[in-house]
Amino acid sequence: MQSLWEIKLEKYDNSQNRKYETIYTLANGYRGFRGVQDFSKKGECGNFIAGVFDKNDAQVTEIVNCQNPLVLNIYFDNEQLDIDNSEVLEFERNLNMKEGILYSKYLLKLQSRRIVKVEVEKFVSRNNVHRWAAKYKITPVNFSSKMFIENIIDGTVTNSSLDPFLKTKHFDVEDVLDLKPGIALKSITIDKKYEL
Repeated sequence: MQSLWEIKLEKYDNSQNRKYETIYTLANGYRGFRGVQDFSKKGECGNFIAGVFDKNDAQVTEIVNCQNPLVLNIYFDNEQLDIDNSEVLEFERNLNMKEGILYSKYLLKLQSRRIVKVEVEKFVSRNNVHRWAAKYKITPVNFSSKMFIENIIDGTVTNSSLDPFLKTKHFDVEDVLDLKPGIALKSITIDKKYEL
């Protein structure tokens, strides 16, 4: 039986991605990440920080969609893991509101007929509002190959990305850093000069 604390989704339909991104948002009162669908390019990412507003070319001052640190691409040999171009054999997303963790499980058959199982856990900390985490467990089911993982901080995000008339970028990238280990992208908002 499903707990009253859980929001479960057991069928994937990419035409519903934007709706479920809102439902599966993770936030802690300071930062909020839209619950974008893993391994899909269909949707609208969102990284919002309380108090970071800007106007730039927008019609009104609005909360800034900050750089997106959640881009994770996985390749097997040269084939990218892409849920929208795969056969979805199993699918489950479960937001446990009591734990504050978004659990996801996928069993995907790629175009090459490779079958991959992926389990994901994500959370945004309330104890340390600057801390968030994502854990991926990747299991090749019927093959063996090289795997390449690419983590990107996307500094090209905008507000209203799906509306060309209202699309606005509210920050400039100031610096990119290799922290060894880790990566960082420093940006500054255009009007208010908030450093992110």
